[in-house]
Amino acid sequence: MAVVPTKLRAPQSGASMPVSGRETMAKPVARDTMAKAQLIADEDVETAEGSSEIRSMAPLPGERDHHCTDPFWILLLLAALGVLYVPVTKALEEGDMSKYTSGFDYKGRMCGHDICDNGEVCGRFIYFCSKLGESGIDTFHPICIDSCPTSNLTSHLCYDEASMGPLLVQDWPTKEYGVKCLQRSHRLREDQEHLRKRLAGDMTRFKNAAHTPGMVLDCVASIAMARWHLLIVAFVSIAAGLMYMLFLWSFLDFLIHGSVVLVILMPTAFGVWNLFVFHNAGGIGAAVRGDSQAQEALWMGSAGVAVGFFLWCALKQILKKLDTAEGCIIATTECLFQLPFIMLEPAFSLMVKLAVVLPLLLIMFGYASTGDMKLTETAHGIRRHLQLDKEQICVILYCLFMIAWLVELIHNMTQYVLVYIAEKWYFTEYVGGRKADVPGFCVVLEATCNLFRYHLGSVIFGSLQKTLFRIPKILADGIFPFGCFSVPKHKDSNRRCSVSLMLALLGKEGYMDMAITSADYLEVHG
Repeated sequence: MAVVPTKLRAPQSGASMPVSGRETMAKPVARDTMAKAQLIADEDVETAEGSSEIRSMAPLPGERDHHCTDPFWILLLLAALGVLYVPVTKALEEGDMSKYTSGFDYKGRMCGHDICDNGEVCGRFIYFCSKLGESGIDTFHPICIDSCPTSNLTSHLCYDEASMGPLLVQDWPTKEYGVKCLQRSHRLREDQEHLRKRLAGDMTRFKNAAHTPGMVLDCVASIAMARWHLLIVAFVSIAAGLMYMLFLWSFLDFLIHGSVVLVILMPTAFGVWNLFVFHNAGGIGAAVRGDSQAQEALWMGSAGVAVGFFLWCALKQILKKLDTAEGCIIATTECLFQLPFIMLEPAFSLMVKLAVVLPLLLIMFGYASTGDMKLTETAHGIRRHLQLDKEQICVILYCLFMIAWLVELIHNMTQYVLVYIAEKWYFTEYVGGRKADVPGFCVVLEATCNLFRYHLGSVIFGSLQKTLFRIPKILADGIFPFGCFSVPKHKDSNRRCSVSLMLALLGKEGYMDMAITSADYLEVHG
């Protein structure tokens, strides 16, 4: 026999559950969810054992026996991951990732792999020699060296355009920068300002030299060099986010209504001012006589007042929706302040996505490296590209699809967990003006276990739908914001457009019902 959840039972005297004034504004949001999750069909109304209380709303998550939903899609995901066995095997056996990270000298030899003129393996670093007789570095003719020179007391054989052959050129002090040697000012020449300017001018050419992989590695090196700055920015952004939430919590009503008043007053004040200018310019008589200043002031003043009146009428119609939005924001800030661990979700989600995506990217690039390397000589030096056959292209596209699907899957999982936690918090009873028994961090584990035990198939199905039809949905929402692409309010409503049902499946609101009613994905989105 079904019973009323203990936390939602009203006292025997009939007093309602205490709710804060701020959360009262958020009631319309919960009412939507409750309507979707309605369980009070006449045949389902049951009373608690030994009590006359009637269940008037859906039970809390975890207080009703969940059942597995859409288990077929788990098998489909496993099968899709099994297909990756082919590229994984080939990438491990035949892949050569050094094709992406190693540079080439001006003769097309791969640094760190090919044999140079001295009969030994070329050095792994790319070095750009100084130009003879002029300032700057020669980015068109790089050479491979074993280590980056640190002083101007050494020299290397470089290409000389005048003699069309190798020539011994004095080195310039450098430091390692990815796979390239970045030239820098020598301490003995710090007083020579033009040399520093020369190096600054060469930086642009340096960043654009040595092919696309070299540029990518340069960016990685730049991030590594600025790691402390990034760390400071991260802490500042976290502090700014907390201050912003606190600001919303304290001044939300003023911000919303103040913004509404400003939106109305600004065009109205502009219009009134121009009408005042029109009056001082001579009024109707001046406008009739052809005074351009009076006519312009009349038109601008009338337009400003009309826009202000239109905005006042429009905002008056949506005033209740603004109150609902205010309640939603207040409830959100309350939830975040009482459950601060929720704010770790973006960082946790990002880490999980990286843990899943990076291996797949390595597999994809390793498989792509099995293609034939082609070198082409251009005006900017030797360039390389991988030549792939149709089968390799199809496998790479499949890997990209799997990456997109898994990223969407992780995102949907975190959304379900957040919905589960938010509903547990929202429906927690107020005692003495405060929520009693606020869920702790263990509710995250509870939500995760609930997801993997019962609703993994539904989340997999939902993420697949969003991966396949996200772009069509964006286009449809932009082209047809109303009409046939709107979702009917009743399940038995007739839909004239064949795509409307598919687009209805792409919303995330169904996870609210799923966390309460344990319904299938199609049922909660139907």
